[in-house]
Amino acid sequence: MSRWPSKYVIGLTGNIATGKSVVRKMLEHLGAFGLDADALAHQASAKGGPAYAQIIKLFGEWVVGEDGEINRARLGRLAFNDPEALARLMARVACEGGFTQMRKVLIHARRESKKAKVNAVVYVGDCIEEDIDELCGRAGELALLGVPMFLFQEGREPRAERAFKEIARLTRGAYCHFDAGSARQLRELLAAVAVYATGGCKALQDYGAATKSGAAVRLLEQLS
Repeated sequence: MSRWPSKYVIGLTGNIATGKSVVRKMLEHLGAFGLDADALAHQASAKGGPAYAQIIKLFGEWVVGEDGEINRARLGRLAFNDPEALARLMARVACEGGFTQMRKVLIHARRESKKAKVNAVVYVGDCIEEDIDELCGRAGELALLGVPMFLFQEGREPRAERAFKEIARLTRGAYCHFDAGSARQLRELLAAVAVYATGGCKALQDYGAATKSGAAVRLLEQLS
């Protein structure tokens, strides 16, 4: 069951060229958050991905192209023309845990801030599995560019809390935790950041006074 009872989870399925991507983009345009299963599968089977070695072990080096990546055309011809091979592949479907992605967020934020001013970066997570020293170094680069980070943690995992607080301090942003599964608390925090990003501390103060927003107060205590 979804931890976000006020939200819908919509799955789009269908044959090739039936308009799944178009419908997904339409929903995203209306504010939905989209996950492209094809793109995730490509990442998993890319060189260094969690499925890369398993695919080669099952089908052989023949499926590897000259660039070292899985040749999807070869894999498709082999798997889908051989029912037994396809059955073996499907029998190996499993959940693979992935590392957190804060490093990618920091790199992307730095790159974008060099193109145009970025008023705030928001990161929502519950844990951290990456090297904290490296993350703090990259956060320092954002600080030099005047980009504050707002880090909202679901729950109280200690290592993540330490990392999130330090990154918020380095970038002169803010850290807050919210209760696991509390969509309302997260929504209020995101709304407060949006106000700050468009109008700064003064706008956030006015917003907090007008709405009695506890989230605004929590952010202002760290931003002032």
